[in-house]
Amino acid sequence: NDDALYLAIWKDGLLCYDEKINNQENQNKNIALKHLCNPQYIGYYMKLSKVNAYSIKRRDDIRKIYGISQNPHTKDYVMVLEDSYCPKCDGKYADTSYKWCKPCQLNYLKSNFTNWTSGSKIIDQRIQEMQLKIDSFDDIVFEWIPYNQFDNIKEIYEYGYITIYSAIWEYGTLCYDGNETEYTRKQFNKDKNVTLKLFRNPQTDKFLDKVNAYSIKRRDDILKIYGISQNPHTKDYIMVLEVNSEYCEKCDKKYTDIFHKWCKPCQINYLKSNFTNWTSGSKIIDQRIQEMQLKIDSFDDIVFEWIPYNQFDNIKEICEYEYITIYSAIWKYGSLYYDSDRTEYTKKQFDKNKNVTLKLFCNSQADKFSLKVNANSIKRRDDILKIYGISQNPHTKDYIVVLEINSKYCEKCDKKYTDMSHKWVKSCQINYLKRNFTNWTSGNESINKFIQMIQLKTDYCNGIVFEWVPYDQFNDITEMVDNHAKVYSAVWKDGPLYYYDNIKEWTKKRNTSTKVILKYLHNSQEINNEFSNEYNTLYGISQDPNTKDYIVIQAENCKKCDEKYIDVIHSWYNPCKIHHLKKNFTNWTSKNETIDDFIKKTQLSNGYFNDTFEWIPYTQFNDIKEIGKGGFATVYSAIWKDGPLYYDDNIKKWIRKPGANKKVALKCMRNSQNITEQFLREAKVHSKKTSIYILSIYGISQNPDSKDYIMVLEYVEGGDLSKWINKNYDKFNWSYKLLSLWNIVRGLKEIHQKNM
Repeated sequence: NDDALYLAIWKDGLLCYDEKINNQENQNKNIALKHLCNPQYIGYYMKLSKVNAYSIKRRDDIRKIYGISQNPHTKDYVMVLEDSYCPKCDGKYADTSYKWCKPCQLNYLKSNFTNWTSGSKIIDQRIQEMQLKIDSFDDIVFEWIPYNQFDNIKEIYEYGYITIYSAIWEYGTLCYDGNETEYTRKQFNKDKNVTLKLFRNPQTDKFLDKVNAYSIKRRDDILKIYGISQNPHTKDYIMVLEVNSEYCEKCDKKYTDIFHKWCKPCQINYLKSNFTNWTSGSKIIDQRIQEMQLKIDSFDDIVFEWIPYNQFDNIKEICEYEYITIYSAIWKYGSLYYDSDRTEYTKKQFDKNKNVTLKLFCNSQADKFSLKVNANSIKRRDDILKIYGISQNPHTKDYIVVLEINSKYCEKCDKKYTDMSHKWVKSCQINYLKRNFTNWTSGNESINKFIQMIQLKTDYCNGIVFEWVPYDQFNDITEMVDNHAKVYSAVWKDGPLYYYDNIKEWTKKRNTSTKVILKYLHNSQEINNEFSNEYNTLYGISQDPNTKDYIVIQAENCKKCDEKYIDVIHSWYNPCKIHHLKKNFTNWTSKNETIDDFIKKTQLSNGYFNDTFEWIPYTQFNDIKEIGKGGFATVYSAIWKDGPLYYDDNIKKWIRKPGANKKVALKCMRNSQNITEQFLREAKVHSKKTSIYILSIYGISQNPDSKDYIMVLEYVEGGDLSKWINKNYDKFNWSYKLLSLWNIVRGLKEIHQKNM
């Protein structure tokens, strides 16, 4: 007939211009054959004009025509056309793979408008509009669906003027068949599970507005709608929706939390609708509770509530401070929990008789009190103390914050403990110290500010709270040193502040007298220097009421090793220096146990001086020259390459001066391969040198050839006394002789007095 169209394969294919004679790319080409006319037809020439509707231009957007052919049996002429075009309208398919032509499918749906009706002109018009919105082969064809096509209708739940049902749609949706190029009902889509959303007594125009919330696009992220139906008995209109567990059945929005079937908009609406079912009696408090409720953002967020006071049992006071009293209590009904099965909030059995903390604010005004809830959280998963709601004591009218019981949080400030084991929270204790600023003064604003600054740096419970200490707090004041600075030992009657876990406050230890060191300062600027010392433990500042000198109060012991200082004036020469030497014991050896023990003991007994005694390898010495000889020993001068160790107070380390090349005296004891008591006794004398009359000793060495041991001593220019006298005899008068003898006697006296 005139509309006949065939698909075929053109064996040779169309002509193409090519330098190569054989063009195989166009062979066996898919084409369409469309009836043109029969030569006997009366309108023969007019039919031939149909060829003009097509194009021979490869690059334009009109269907291509390759030529004309003739059926040898019927003699009918046929047009040879490009494939992939709609056979009905010659328009290019909107979707080539599915052979879907939008204009033709819209015309089909339009032509079908007379085959169905809802009985309402407005409903029919809206369905037609929805059908004409299709833009893809897999868009849903929105339909009027007769109610009798639904089986097994079951009510799920009801809310407001809406009832939700589950049902089975007997025939299912229309699907586009690419082979037949038309819409049809598929076997796989029959008996389709759907949701029926019935609107009771709706006005037609308002009902139709609800349709806009859904989608006919199968690929987007909005709940799909299949069409409209009507209950024939109640005349209520019904939206027919897909069944999708990811979408809320009430509002048809995707669940905020799909796993727990929690829809934020619906739950917010539920809480709003419940505002009229409770009141605190205060507009400000009600408004604040409502604001808190509308902050929920997850299924497990706490629903902040107004909690009547009669819901609490077994109320017991825990503590009181300032205008706040803390109580423990049992909340009979417990907090609201979201039930994902019922998709609503409810009280759970497991949460009844819940232990809570009641924080009562005395004489609290509603506006100021309502701000207190900001410190706590309704998020169950964050790291802030949880709040359940607000209550009120019916007798005193004081407002109450209802909090979780959590041993990790401070009951006063609701912050997490900085130190859990001691129940110490930095911010709370800092506030305590701040409040105490008005209870003391040094009488000097700069000193006050300095002490306050140090106090506010306190960051652990066992730390020292730096204080202003009145001078009359000290007893048994005894001067310790008088040649360098004014330093005294004393007993501090009250002693320093200590943090007590049981009361969670800083307080003085009862009946505690603490031994301390009082170090007088030349000026207040020296306080900063004392704080820069990493070994000192400073308790505070005082002032001598007579001299007006400021005093730093220092602990007797080193902060790092807890040993007493050897000399308080030189407290930076402390036991920690010895600890550094100890750690170095494994890095050297004389290979003689007696020598090693002697050197170690000497090092450990010398915490005052900034130099030390050591084992010195013989290879460290250059330019060795004999300078004297006695009955038991020979003395040499030498250059010690690395030089001695000394303690650097700035970096708190034992170091050697780079490129030292220090000149020393080597006292080599003849035949001392076997170490003698006499050798060690003499070395000990030098190592305990405490005055200018005895030579310093740097350590012990050994000649690798003779195996004789060597004392490495301070080098004194001028040689021995005998040589010096011979050389300077004319200058060595009686005054000089007596002075030299006096100095020798003083040196010997020190040796004997100290049993050296």
